[in-house]
Amino acid sequence: MAENRLLKPQKNDVLKSIQEVGLHPLAFTWEGSRSNHIPSLLVSTLRFRSPGSTFYFKFDHDYSEDIVLSGPRPTIRRSKFSPGSEQMTEELQSSSWAEQRTHLVKWLTNLKREVQTPDLWEQLKQYSLQDAVVDTTRGSNAPLSSIEKDRVVRALDEFQAKITQSLDLNTNQIAFVTKQMQYLKEGAKKHGRIDWINISIGVMANIAVMLALEPEKAKLLWDLVRSCFAGILSLPPP
Repeated sequence: MAENRLLKPQKNDVLKSIQEVGLHPLAFTWEGSRSNHIPSLLVSTLRFRSPGSTFYFKFDHDYSEDIVLSGPRPTIRRSKFSPGSEQMTEELQSSSWAEQRTHLVKWLTNLKREVQTPDLWEQLKQYSLQDAVVDTTRGSNAPLSSIEKDRVVRALDEFQAKITQSLDLNTNQIAFVTKQMQYLKEGAKKHGRIDWINISIGVMANIAVMLALEPEKAKLLWDLVRSCFAGILSLPPP
């Protein structure tokens, strides 16, 4: 099988690009893979070697549209990579190594974004409140008693104070949390106990998502929820 892998100076350029973006070269590995456009050609592929990762950048080639009738057919460079800017997998065409290197830098930037962005869905799954809540399919949806409403207000105030201090929230984040707490306070006055519990779970999840917290801070948030609402989210039926 014919090969058209990167030259040593080009691979050195790749290493420099990785460092310039702020990633570590040892997090990547080289391999040869079959071209997507010229089946008989082996090309260079750079893979990000993290557990469970499928991210890669393939330095591919394709036949030029300007096909000659005799002699070797000219090729153009193609870059196939994952993750892309707006899709998981993208492919771009380039006419030179310098242009292909710009595509590589875009990919490295996308990769850094994916690696450093917290997976909020996984956080919600990991720190779900469902195990702290009673079976809301049973019991009465009667209004909260005056005593229970007072407990709700105290728990919401305690939670707001702790989350503001522990997570070092900015002004906009504090305003958002305050608005959510006020919404739950008002909800306790007009919703039944089962409805209020379900609403409160949704509000706490919304706070976690909107604050876009790092994993450690997300865990702290859910720990605070459990601590402050241990006796509230499991209100017994009357």
